[in-house]
Amino acid sequence: MQRGQSLAKAIASAGYAVITGGGPGLMDAFNRGAQAGGSPSVGLGIRLPTETSPNPHIDIHLRFERFFTRKAVFVRYAQAFVVMPGGWGTLDELFEILCLVNTGKAEPVPVILVGTTFWEDLLQWLEHGPLARGTIGHADMRFIQSARSEADVLRILAERLPLTHG
Repeated sequence: MQRGQSLAKAIASAGYAVITGGGPGLMDAFNRGAQAGGSPSVGLGIRLPTETSPNPHIDIHLRFERFFTRKAVFVRYAQAFVVMPGGWGTLDELFEILCLVNTGKAEPVPVILVGTTFWEDLLQWLEHGPLARGTIGHADMRFIQSARSEADVLRILAERLPLTHG
């Protein structure tokens, strides 16, 4: 969780806003880091039996009944996706944005996979499975970038989403 909080603080300090799912754990760490870095901390919550209230580190909170509506808002407002190791929800959101970009239903945005060891098997599967079989193309892979460190994430964001101040 500390890595997530530190990364979100660095992203916010660099001038980017941070949007999460508004829940506990890593989402809470990112919202806490966003606040510490001076960014508005946005949480897009979902009504679940296991998540009865949003984490306490959110400045702007929206709660959704359906996952597809929540994901549509993520896609509409996020200019990049910084993806930390996670479970089914993380994978769902990752493949949603990749599919929407591939089909032209969403603008191309950077998708940054943080923690190369965690994502290595997935990237190898994509390369040796769908890519090798021609069911996805090399162009589909150009949106995915791996980041080993906080500095890598900030470099990718600066290259792909330069901020203009003043």
